[in-house]
Amino acid sequence: IIPSNSPTADPTDIPTNSPSHTPTHLPSMVPQPHYSVGSTHAPTTSPTIPPSVNPSALPSTQPINSTQTSNMPTPLPSVLPSSSPSITPPVTTFITSPSIHETDYTGDEARFLEHLTSFDADFRARLIYATLDFADDPYASSSSSSINAGRRSMRRRWLQMSSDYSPFEVESVESSLTYESCTPSQEDNYCYTVDTIIGISHHPHLYTKESVNLIVTGESAEFISERELYDGDIPVPLEADIVLILKGVEPRLMEPDEREILEMTIIEFLNNKLLSNLRQNNSAPILIEDAEITYQEIVTSTAATNSTEEATLQADVTISGEYLPPPDVNDFGDVVIEAINEDEEEFIETLEENAVESNETYF
Repeated sequence: IIPSNSPTADPTDIPTNSPSHTPTHLPSMVPQPHYSVGSTHAPTTSPTIPPSVNPSALPSTQPINSTQTSNMPTPLPSVLPSSSPSITPPVTTFITSPSIHETDYTGDEARFLEHLTSFDADFRARLIYATLDFADDPYASSSSSSINAGRRSMRRRWLQMSSDYSPFEVESVESSLTYESCTPSQEDNYCYTVDTIIGISHHPHLYTKESVNLIVTGESAEFISERELYDGDIPVPLEADIVLILKGVEPRLMEPDEREILEMTIIEFLNNKLLSNLRQNNSAPILIEDAEITYQEIVTSTAATNSTEEATLQADVTISGEYLPPPDVNDFGDVVIEAINEDEEEFIETLEENAVESNETYF
């Protein structure tokens, strides 16, 4: 009933009703039904029924079959991986698009603010539609062709996403008056200066703040310019002509569907390399918008080992994109060629995956 002042030399078959003043030298054969005040010096053969107040000094020899994610990382690496991958939380970036609106609402600010509400709704719908490829899959092309929509094979290199996670999402579009001075183009009209704040929730590595700013700025400039006077930054267009050489293809020219697969793969691959945070030396992100095969030629040769004929495709490709300086992109063609040459195997792998999804065997 009363705890002893000193521990026993040997473990007892059953635990005492009350904890002893000092711990035993050896672990008990049966787990104690109460919390221990201090940690044991050696792991017990069986876990205690309730958790200990302080952690043990040594890790357990068996993993815990936890069904829930932990809030804090363990101090030591686990022996076995967790049953579910970690989800990188998204971040939110806000981009400001300034504009000048000219109306016949002379002095009627309340009426113009009602107009801005409709303007914001249309603006957000346009941004959502224009960035669907980025929302569905990282580094997708910006083309809306049916082949891109149905045959895209985007490989998530960092992202193990849940069913409701999007790496790029337009959260909000909200315009407000800035009350700066402006001059209407017509004498009877009135003009308002407006700042539109666009909130984008995005994966921090698949789409950096700089790449999000590039994507949104280009779409904003296009949308606003169709309706009002856009007064913000405009992406600088880029264009380059390269010669792409693919060995081991079928000894014939590409059919239209096969050309689209190659063009789509070029856009996908280059956006992967040039739009992400992987670029070195603080390079500006580049958004690839289009790749067009302008000429193709088949060159055949005979292998010396087995006298079989090998076919090589030489394709002239015009690649267009855009970026926001600084820094400047001095030679876009060199940037494109370097990106493909540095990861040639990855480019071929992406091309083959897209071809398999389309049931094409040319490449």
